[in-house]
Amino acid sequence: MLSLPKRLRDFLHRDTALAGNVLRIFLEEVERELRRRCPGAGAKARTGAVVFPHRFGASLNAHYHFHACVIEGLYEAKGEGVRFHAAAELSDAAIAQVQERVRRRVLKAFACGVLIDVCSGS
Repeated sequence: MLSLPKRLRDFLHRDTALAGNVLRIFLEEVERELRRRCPGAGAKARTGAVVFPHRFGASLNAHYHFHACVIEGLYEAKGEGVRFHAAAELSDAAIAQVQERVRRRVLKAFACGVLIDVCSGS
């Protein structure tokens, strides 16, 4: 699941392009980490994911977030078929690195869109 701080969620409700950019950042960073963990995969190998955006929380409150199911590896076309490269060593530390990169890039996307003032922390 990908969730943002409460102060940023309203922007996603109002701006579908921004929500799409946030999701793209998340999936790019996940795939980047999987590439590191699948050294035998070629440059054109890709991951797969199913993502559902949710606009509300359990109590029907406004809470824009994404639920994602991502495969733990990469698929690569080989001749007439497809080869799966399973990711090795997906540790808590690797997941924390992905979280940090997503956090940084998403905050930068908000700041570049002049939606938040990075200097004041708001």
